[in-house]
Amino acid sequence: ATPRDLERVFGAVGAITSVEFKGEFGFVEYEKAECCEEALRRFDRIDFHGRQISVEPYCYRGGDDRFHENGSMRNPRFSGGRGGG
Repeated sequence: ATPRDLERVFGAVGAITSVEFKGEFGFVEYEKAECCEEALRRFDRIDFHGRQISVEPYCYRGGDDRFHENGSMRNPRFSGGRGGG
């Protein structure tokens, strides 16, 4: 799957501000929290490119130098709060 594939599916519930892959994990960031909640309801456990996906909200767990402990971003190319996907 590509970021564009995620945008096509997850964009159905609202405006996306960013899509990112880390290994086999994809992260979708929405402009509004309500969109994230709708994505959790609509897309958890759907078939996506032949695989069942799990959709969960993102929660900062430490270890990524791009983030401060409070969850804010250090790198300006990524912006806003993190959404599930």
